[in-house]
Amino acid sequence: MKKEYLLGLDVGGTKIECALIKMTNGKSEESLSVSTSKFGNQFAIILDRQRIPTNRQAGYPSVMQNISTLCKDILQKTNLNIDQVMGIGMGVPGAIHPTKQIMLNGNTGIFINQNIAFDLQQLLKTEIPIHLENDANLFALSEVLCGAGQNFANHTGKKPYHQTAIGIILGTGVGGGIVINENILRGTNGGGGEIGHTVLYYDGHPCYCGQNGCAEQYLSGPSLEAQFATRIYNDISKRPNSREIFELYSKKEPQAMASIIQYKKHLVRFLTNLTNIFDPDYFVLGGGVSTQHIIYENLSEELTSKIFIKNSHPQVLKNVLGDSSGVIGAAILPLISKD
Repeated sequence: MKKEYLLGLDVGGTKIECALIKMTNGKSEESLSVSTSKFGNQFAIILDRQRIPTNRQAGYPSVMQNISTLCKDILQKTNLNIDQVMGIGMGVPGAIHPTKQIMLNGNTGIFINQNIAFDLQQLLKTEIPIHLENDANLFALSEVLCGAGQNFANHTGKKPYHQTAIGIILGTGVGGGIVINENILRGTNGGGGEIGHTVLYYDGHPCYCGQNGCAEQYLSGPSLEAQFATRIYNDISKRPNSREIFELYSKKEPQAMASIIQYKKHLVRFLTNLTNIFDPDYFVLGGGVSTQHIIYENLSEELTSKIFIKNSHPQVLKNVLGDSSGVIGAAILPLISKD
């Protein structure tokens, strides 16, 4: 039986999304380009996507049962069975040990130290491989192989699976994933890519991780809101969110302009540090802050002027896949597996 289907699961604290993808060699209007060293250039068609609440308060066994039912429902809806699936990828909000495939930490505690892949295999009554990965790593992987990396390849000729890229999520927190030649940099214990907790400023703002001056304390949406609030004091009755601060910037409100200018200085410092360590082809940004076109203005030029290797010109790109990046990254994860 030819296996050409993949299941992707994006498991978050509030919702679980499942996508069924068919891999083909023929391009169509609704397909995504996918480039891997193992399979070359292929195309992915999303046959169906479904979301359910996580309901983590119900406990681990209940949530796993719901994930299993979600997979079965999506297969039944498309008249497929589990034996036609070549692999399942699953993104979770925490660090994954690269060999044990156990979630070590994260804000959804019911999954910590659980044998998630094995348990899902048992519920689905299958032996097909199930691969776990950190959700920020999957954001980076999907953008490299299917999104921003495809556009970069079209302009430079460098195949996605030969690129070095860093995905950065600028949202409620700051997460990241590092992809080198289609391989996710996981580190010895799964902690690779935790770039939000690299120190930008010695003795800077305290972070919940125990350090001071972490990038997350300067580049997350809430950090921008807090920084703006210190400028306005009691001048307004309601503290604006990060989107509203960018809107005020566009109207040339002085305090908003000062806050965004300072934010971009923090971002340039952050990207400079990462460039001097990894020398990437590009950065791709995700999360709520990444949707603001203002942050991209002159950003690559500012970065190039600061980095150590002056003939290095890393681009700073906006994500292509939007909120689909997590579940697409999960689905294509088996394609780069060494299993």
